[in-house]
Amino acid sequence: MNPLVAALGWTLLHFLWQGVLAGLATALLLRILRAAPAQSRHLAACLGLLACLAFPAITLARSWPAAGTVVQTQSTEIIPRSSQGHLSAGKEGLEPSLAAVLRPTLPWIVGIWLAGCLALLLRLGSGWMWLRRLRRRYSNPATPEWQGRLDALARRVGLACRPQLRLCAEVAGPLAHGWWKPAILLPGSLLTGMAPDLLEALLAHELAHIQRQDYLANLLQCLAETLLFYHPAVWWISAKIRSTREEACDDLAAKAIGEPRRLALALAELDRFQLPAPALGAHQGDLMNRIKRLLNPAPPRPVPVGFLGALLAAALLSPLMGSPAPTAANESIRVPAHLLAQIDTLATQEGIDPQLLRAMAWAESRFDPDARSPRGALGILQVMPETARKFGAVDLANRKQVAAAGARYLKSLLARYSGDVTKAVAAYNCGEEALEAGRITEEATRYRSQVLDVMKDGLIQPLPPLAPGEVRGELRRRPDGKTWVLSAEASYQKEFHLKLVQERGQSEVQLGSIAIGAKDTPNTGARWESAYPTILIEIPEEGPLQIRCTEPSLKLEGAAHLPPGQASHTFQLVMRPKEATK
Repeated sequence: MNPLVAALGWTLLHFLWQGVLAGLATALLLRILRAAPAQSRHLAACLGLLACLAFPAITLARSWPAAGTVVQTQSTEIIPRSSQGHLSAGKEGLEPSLAAVLRPTLPWIVGIWLAGCLALLLRLGSGWMWLRRLRRRYSNPATPEWQGRLDALARRVGLACRPQLRLCAEVAGPLAHGWWKPAILLPGSLLTGMAPDLLEALLAHELAHIQRQDYLANLLQCLAETLLFYHPAVWWISAKIRSTREEACDDLAAKAIGEPRRLALALAELDRFQLPAPALGAHQGDLMNRIKRLLNPAPPRPVPVGFLGALLAAALLSPLMGSPAPTAANESIRVPAHLLAQIDTLATQEGIDPQLLRAMAWAESRFDPDARSPRGALGILQVMPETARKFGAVDLANRKQVAAAGARYLKSLLARYSGDVTKAVAAYNCGEEALEAGRITEEATRYRSQVLDVMKDGLIQPLPPLAPGEVRGELRRRPDGKTWVLSAEASYQKEFHLKLVQERGQSEVQLGSIAIGAKDTPNTGARWESAYPTILIEIPEEGPLQIRCTEPSLKLEGAAHLPPGQASHTFQLVMRPKEATK
């Protein structure tokens, strides 16, 4: 999957909850400001829409891969789990995460979003072209008398420029258009059908739009509606911006003409109708509420500026405080090199794509050679006992025999379906009979998507080799809540000792230990060996844990502290001379 498509897809999905947050914050602001001036409420709604634009911008910036670099923003390290025969690692523990389920849909999500944006851009562009044609081809300058009245109103409103008044039969009410060279389009019928003083009130309203530069703000609003069209909160906030904008212009116009009642009477003469988005007209908003507001204005209340600033800052910073957008399509899954070598050897022997077999091992067992599911599936490739025997496994306790049987089974499925990897992977999960009868399960569908995505992107990669004296591993709690699996990978020369210690008050309790090598083992000089021990440990109480590792023959030691209250821990340390650790 293209990493840019993945980044954009996750950004769109994250905005589902981010948009809800922005909508709730805006609703709270408007509730607090319900008795404040219209300009304050308009600003609050605009800040809410700004948050809607900022959230996906921040998310996309955090997940966007750097140009010219290999996209590997995160990595997942897989450490093999228990070597005990009774340790269960069934399908329940291997269910795909929400990110894995959503990952195959990202290209479709981005494609549908692009189609929606294109449709809305075409609608926006057609509206803009319609107004441009009206102004240039289907309108004429008004009489000098009315142009003079408009210029006088412009001075009273506080405009430095002098908008042009043009008569157009194609519009049903006055509307402002343009920013650099603004104009007001006015239906000629209003010159004869409305009293001049009422018409002046409507023109004052349009001049208020120009004085406030609402045309540019409206374009940004249309941009937000286009890019984030799929979220209802954006449309709700946008509607609030339009209604409060009209009220703010009503206030400014009423102040300019000095008679709120005259503007209310003028608004009562207009019929509601729909115009393209780039237009700004006195007819927009809820006319009845605007008329009531002009006739019975509410007493102003002070605006809690400090509270509004704190709330806006919290809303804008919330994406930064959360987790970064998942970039599952970009993640490398790091696995111990010896396990990958085993899988790659099987793939070569059976003529299977190594990336396919790697992806299968990850999806089946997370590379746990000793996994055993409640259904009885065994090993790193989770092979059922009867299938393992059918494909050559004599000793089911032998990890290599069971894994080889799983590889041969996959090879037979590829041959059965003429090399169709999609069918072979699905059949490996749900069985040939179910697949050919059309009874493929939802689990098999998700499983197939995971395997194919991981294989295509080549995500399974080996962990980097250990440095001399380095130790890394994982401590994971099993479902029973008390038993833990400790898996480690260590680099040593002659001996390696590991202890898991828990602090309890003023004392320490040793919970488990690993010892590899012996004092009488011949020293091979500077040759460093690797070991991959795994043990089961009982941890009956919560408390701080510590991993202590030593290489006695070289007098090396190291420790890693693990905080309490977590279901899993990963650790990495380097054993150093004892004098250096004091």
